[in-house]
Amino acid sequence: MGLSHGACYRQPLVWMERDAEVIAVLNELIEAHPRWGFWKVVDAIHNQGICWNHMRICRDFYRMGLNQPRRVRRKLSDRPREPLFVPEQ
Repeated sequence: MGLSHGACYRQPLVWMERDAEVIAVLNELIEAHPRWGFWKVVDAIHNQGICWNHMRICRDFYRMGLNQPRRVRRKLSDRPREPLFVPEQ
């Protein structure tokens, strides 16, 4: 049938129940610092003494929708080109 033996016997875990403690810590940090990105959050978690793999944190960070778009520089408006001023002496 194409199923593994473990799939027949083991109930799948809901990711929110399995990673409840990771989600709680992420929520605390994001409430305190809403503009922090992923790596700054990972460093803050490791500084608290919690040793979770960054990929475990990453999985929940993106599932919770905490990733934000990158800030983009504004483009300058188009202005007419003028030749550079060259002094005579």
